[in-house]
Amino acid sequence: MKTTQLSKLWNLETAVSPDGQYVATGGDEQIVKLWDIHTGSCHRIFQRHTGQIVCILFTADGSHMISSSSDVYDGLRLRTIKIWHLATGDCLATLENHQDWVWSLSLSHDEQTLLSGSQDETINCWDIATGECWTTLRPARPYEGTMIAEVKGLTEADISTLKALGAVEVNSSCSMPTNFR
Repeated sequence: MKTTQLSKLWNLETAVSPDGQYVATGGDEQIVKLWDIHTGSCHRIFQRHTGQIVCILFTADGSHMISSSSDVYDGLRLRTIKIWHLATGDCLATLENHQDWVWSLSLSHDEQTLLSGSQDETINCWDIATGECWTTLRPARPYEGTMIAEVKGLTEADISTLKALGAVEVNSSCSMPTNFR
């Protein structure tokens, strides 16, 4: 039995290629490594993430790999998804739309749509050909659309929580139409 030293990773994400030839690994090192399952040798390293690798997915034909991470650029947490060309190692696209960790990736059967599930409580639907997010699915929040303005007794933390649950803060300098008073 042959043992290959991967590295010391606190969190390890893995995915096996459709042909069973490779395993992709990622974690705290901010890179994805492609390993030959039979020889244990590292075939390629994919380096463009700046945060922990959270999820890895292969396309059905094995020509591309998709990874998500907790990337940070210029101090901004972007939580990106990257699409890689397996043979060349090129990053073909970087997808950005989530506000928190992207925990899951899934491809439609025709591989034209990528779904990404995030801790931000959204599922983004991406057009693989263009890299555009064409819709975001979000569960109903308990205070969705509730307008808050000049509310007495609420702290800034209370207001932030209400806004996170869907409330909308209205500028108090705006006057409401007569029929709404």
